Amino acid sequence: MERLCGKCARVLSADAFYDTSGRPCKDCRKKQVAERLDKIRSEGCCLGCRSPIEDGTLCTSCRRVNLARYYANRDSYLVAQKNGRNSRKLAAFNAYGGPQCQCCGEPHVEFLTIDHIGQTGAAHRKEMLAEKGWNVTSQSMSGTHLYRWLKQNNYPPGFRVLCMNCNFAIGHSGYCPHNAKVEHAR
Repeated sequence: MERLCGKCARVLSADAFYDTSGRPCKDCRKKQVAERLDKIRSEGCCLGCRSPIEDGTLCTSCRRVNLARYYANRDSYLVAQKNGRNSRKLAAFNAYGGPQCQCCGEPHVEFLTIDHIGQTGAAHRKEMLAEKGWNVTSQSMSGTHLYRWLKQNNYPPGFRVLCMNCNFAIGHSGYCPHNAKVEHAR
């Protein structure tokens, strides 16, 4: 079923909307929220209660309320975060041929990772740090950051699924003992 977005006038599938009301599509709603938050920030106000603040995004009262809510629900928040990380990881594996090492065939997701074909991982991590404006020498990028980046960039070519052993061997020795063909696949 398709619907018309009243904001951008595009005809989109039903899953491009949050609900069945006459509200705009997800993209337009996200833009509206971002614009509203930017306006509140530019006015120097708290994002929670809109009272004037000198720095940060929340006043002391709203920060206290948010922390209390977090600690009251900490276990469920942590589970939700872990589930999100795992789903991003599995989606990345599926985009690059499924959750199995392309060298040795290792099927256990716990042992798998994404490999930058051609040993370009260090340079790519530095680029991602620079994109975020982070200090390249003191910060590092985790696999979670890479999985998010891959999704945001529609899973570009140049990556593959390898187990940690094969990835480490290729990165440090230039080849994997499991399969000499991997060295030539770069």
